[in-house]
Amino acid sequence: MRPPALLLPLLLLACRRDPPTPSSQPVTPPTVVAPTPASPTAPADARRLRDLLRPESRRELDASTIPLLLPRDERMVAVAVVTAGPGWVAASIPLSDLTIAIHGNANRHPPPPGEVLRHASTLRGVPATVSRNELIRVATWEERGVAWSLDIECSNRPDLDARCVQEDYLRALADSLVEVRP
Repeated sequence: MRPPALLLPLLLLACRRDPPTPSSQPVTPPTVVAPTPASPTAPADARRLRDLLRPESRRELDASTIPLLLPRDERMVAVAVVTAGPGWVAASIPLSDLTIAIHGNANRHPPPPGEVLRHASTLRGVPATVSRNELIRVATWEERGVAWSLDIECSNRPDLDARCVQEDYLRALADSLVEVRP
């Protein structure tokens, strides 16, 4: 799934970080607290998260035709940059030491004839693919007719940061995502 061309400059800007200096100390990642198992989100929780979005991000979400999955972590939602277009929605969450990108696209295309998509894992109770590309943790899955991707990019020594080396943080974050409707 490729993000629309207008989304790429925004994501690149959100992901921009100064390179670590050679004398940087190894990263001590925060302890990953496993969220409570995914359950239907109470409308009040989703409304509360929507209200925490910046006004321009709230306007983008309101213009979307599909809901957005956002982390339950209010600090993350407060800095999220939301963009939307016809049939897609995305959030970039720039933090001091990592960037989280969430993309949802309802503009799905069937696979080429003879090809079958096979997920080797599960996430949020559905088949999923969890991988690592250039030290960026990536998960993809389909949920309620929308194809989702969740990327976690560590900015300081990603080769030593457990959030990008292991799957635990990505899985915990995916399980904590809440559907926030326009």
